[in-house]
Amino acid sequence: MTAPLQLVFIRHGETAWSVSGQHTGRTDLPLTPHGEAMARGLAAALQGMAFEQVLTSPRLRARATCELAGLGRCGDRSAQIDPDLAEWDYGDYEGLRTAEIRQRHPGWDVWQDGCPGGETPADAGARADRLLARLCGLSGPVALFSHGQFGRVLAARWIGLPVAQGRHFTIDPASVGILGFEPDHPRRRVIALWNARAQAPALLTPRSMSPTHPGPTMTETATAFPRLNEAAPDFKAHTTHGDRSLSDYKDKWLILFSHPADFTPVCTSEFVSFAKAADTFKGMNCELLGLSIDGLSSHLAWVRNIQEKFGVKVPFPIIEDIKMDVARAYGMVHPGASDTQAVRAAFFIDPKSVLRAMVYYPMSNGRSIKEFLRLLEAMQTSDKNSVATPEGWMPGDDVLVPPPKTADAADKRAAEGYKTTDWYYSTKSL
Repeated sequence: MTAPLQLVFIRHGETAWSVSGQHTGRTDLPLTPHGEAMARGLAAALQGMAFEQVLTSPRLRARATCELAGLGRCGDRSAQIDPDLAEWDYGDYEGLRTAEIRQRHPGWDVWQDGCPGGETPADAGARADRLLARLCGLSGPVALFSHGQFGRVLAARWIGLPVAQGRHFTIDPASVGILGFEPDHPRRRVIALWNARAQAPALLTPRSMSPTHPGPTMTETATAFPRLNEAAPDFKAHTTHGDRSLSDYKDKWLILFSHPADFTPVCTSEFVSFAKAADTFKGMNCELLGLSIDGLSSHLAWVRNIQEKFGVKVPFPIIEDIKMDVARAYGMVHPGASDTQAVRAAFFIDPKSVLRAMVYYPMSNGRSIKEFLRLLEAMQTSDKNSVATPEGWMPGDDVLVPPPKTADAADKRAAEGYKTTDWYYSTKSL
C-alpha cells in the first residue's frame, strides 16, 4: 500500500539577518555558528524518517541546513535543489527591517502590500501552488528545506487559505512542520505539526510522524497582558551586560522598556535621552532595562553607533529577545501593530517586584523621558506619604489627601487644616 504524502517542512538555521530582523530573500547568507549547531541538532529530530525525496531551496542557508541535518544524501540520491522553495523575494526591501520600511511606507504589511521590485502576495501564492501541484504526485514523507516567510505561504495554501492568512503561522529558525492528511478523511489536508524546534526532538517521535497519526495541531498563542498591582512576570534573559533576571532588581525600582527594532530613528532618540537621564534614575533607586527582538550582536553594534554618532554611552543593559519570551510575557507583541516586533511599551516595577504602571506608545511616536521621571517620583511620593498626586503634578506641588471614608470623618474634614475645596477634595504641602 502506498504511503500518503507528508511534507516535512524544515526552516533553515539562524543567520546574521534572522538575528537582526532584516528581511532576507535573495541575499545568500551563511549560517551563523549558532545556526550551524541548530542545523546539526535537526539530525536527531529527523532520525528514523525514510524520506522519499529531499528538496531544498537554492539559497546557501537552506542547503547548508540540509547538509548539516544529515539529509544531503537520501539513500543513493542527493538532495535536489528546487527554485520554487526560495524565500519570498523582498525586492527593493531586501536587507531592511520592518520598522525601516514603515519609515518609507507607513503601515506596510508584506501580506497585503508585497515588495516593490520583488514578489506580491499573489506571486508568492502562485509559486506555492505550483510547488504543491508537483509534490501532490509523490507519496510518503518528503523533506522540504526552505525559509520562514515562504513556509508560512506554503502552510496557508496547503489547507486552502488565502496567502494573507500565512501571517498567523510563525516559524522559528531550525524548526519543523508537517503538512499531511487526516487519517479518517484521507483527502482532508491538515497541519499535523508546526514550528517544532530541533531542541525538542520529542515533538518529532515516530508516532507523531506516522502517516496514521496526525500529531499535535498548531494552536494560536494569545497575547498575555500583565496586570497592575500584581507580581510582574519573572524572566531570565541574555543582555548586553550579561544575563539578567527580575530578581536581580530586588529592592530597586525597574523600568523595563521595549522598542520595535535597533537602528531606527525614534528608538535611537529615546535611547539617547534614556542614557542621558540614567544617573538621575539611578539616584532615585531606579534601574533601566531595554528590550528588542533583535540579537545581541545587533544591540552591541547599535549602542556603539550611538556612542560614535551622538557622543552618548548607553549605560544600561538591553535584552536579546529573539524567541520573544519576555515580550510575550509582558504583552509587548500586538499583531495589529506588527507580527514580529515589540510595540513601544514601558513597565514600572517597584522594589517588591510588583507592576505599578504600564505605558504603551505607537511605533511612530517617541516617549517622554521627563514624563517617566515625573511618574516615578509621583509613585515614590505616594508610597512614602500615603497620598495621591493630581493631574500634572510636579515635585514640590501640593498633593491630594485621601478622601474621608465615613460621614463623621467627612464632617470633620474642614477642621483638619488641609486646603479643602470640598469634603472629598483636599490638598496639602509636603
